Amino acid sequence: MDKQKKDFLKRGSLNLIRQKSAHQGGARTLHRLNKKMNNSGHTYSSVPRSIFCKNAYKGQEEIVGFALIIIIVAIVLLVFLSISLKSDNKEIVESYEIESFIQATLQHTSECIRSDGAEFLNVQKLILGCNDEDLCSDDKSNCEILNKTLNEIMDSSWKFGQTRPIKGRKIEIISDGKDILYLEQGIKTGNIKGAVQEFYRSGNEIVINFEVYY
Repeated sequence: MDKQKKDFLKRGSLNLIRQKSAHQGGARTLHRLNKKMNNSGHTYSSVPRSIFCKNAYKGQEEIVGFALIIIIVAIVLLVFLSISLKSDNKEIVESYEIESFIQATLQHTSECIRSDGAEFLNVQKLILGCNDEDLCSDDKSNCEILNKTLNEIMDSSWKFGQTRPIKGRKIEIISDGKDILYLEQGIKTGNIKGAVQEFYRSGNEIVINFEVYY
């Protein structure tokens, strides 16, 4: 074997020896470090860095997800709180509701047929007939049918009771300072909403006053 070939083999053997020594030295160093850190509960390992990065990224995702859940829950609570406050601030009875009720009631058709049989009287005409002490075609007085009709209308639109939002109600019809009809039912409280409707016939003023207690 020539000298050049011997030198090549010699260098290869030296490299293998160096690599083996380095590997054994690294293992011995790692063993010494682990032994040194036993008392503190820590050990060194040769876990690849990519695994640490993956775990850190997963932890960040969990934190972001938890934060998003908290934000969504907070938004939902704010929405419910806003709805609750609006509901609490809303009046049980609005004045415009009572005004609309009176106007609709005046046009409501009753069961009273005019004495000549020409038509069924609406509430406004019943009021005028009651003021004049007129009779229906069946000889019932206009005032009797007016009282019955108004009670039926109020029972369907303004139910009252101790366990209801509406505690009581009152309707009063006055003609030239004289009561044509007066109905007060339920409990009169300090909370009152009402409206007044006026109309005239031959200079005669008729006033309808309706109030709700809540």
